[in-house]
Amino acid sequence: MQTIWIGTYAGGVDYYNPYGHLFDFYNPATILNANLGILGPAVEYDGTLYISSEGGGLIAFDLAQQSFRQYTLPHKADGSVKNIFKTVYLDGDRILWGTSQGEVYEFNLNTRQFSLFYQTTDRRPIYHISRSRAGEVIIGAISVTEGLVFISDDGQRSIQTEFPVKGKGGVHFSHVICVCEVDNDIFLIGTKNNGLFCYDKINHTLLSYNETNGLAAQYISSILKDHSGSDMDQQHRRWFE
Repeated sequence: MQTIWIGTYAGGVDYYNPYGHLFDFYNPATILNANLGILGPAVEYDGTLYISSEGGGLIAFDLAQQSFRQYTLPHKADGSVKNIFKTVYLDGDRILWGTSQGEVYEFNLNTRQFSLFYQTTDRRPIYHISRSRAGEVIIGAISVTEGLVFISDDGQRSIQTEFPVKGKGGVHFSHVICVCEVDNDIFLIGTKNNGLFCYDKINHTLLSYNETNGLAAQYISSILKDHSGSDMDQQHRRWFE
């Protein structure tokens, strides 16, 4: 039987107990004496939930011991806090975390140490991290020129922020919230206020979809390819800081 965990902005995670049909609330904010909310998704690795939080950094919840541990980034020189994590992606023996300040950090699951993986020039929030079928790390950000980033880290690291499109030259995507590879090198790209794009990375073609094509809103918050092979995009009029 699978377990369902629900993250809440109240600062904790709820575990759904199918036997009593009730939720049990686990509150790291109280245990860790930290003021935090759960915004991004969580990932599970070797019996531990790793949870991204707003204000509390990385929260690790040991499922067997029912105990929390907190991992935080250092404060900046100006006193501002970097521990607002917007998204998380499990990538082998590391976790990639996107922050509200345009940074992607690598958390090594063996050493339990953070290191900076990438940061956008305009330091806008990171909302999406994944890996393409070709092996590139994909980053989606609320950035004007680095909204969509492809990073090859196979020993010869290359960073792509400009994408060729037939008849248009190089295109920079902006305000990217979510990305879904629906077929080899074909990507659906959801944005904060520019609707949905379909980009063919091999043939260099780009299609755009908005309310004139039947979308309920210009804001695309998530994209899911279902098991039947069709693509579903979910639009919600939600605004993030």
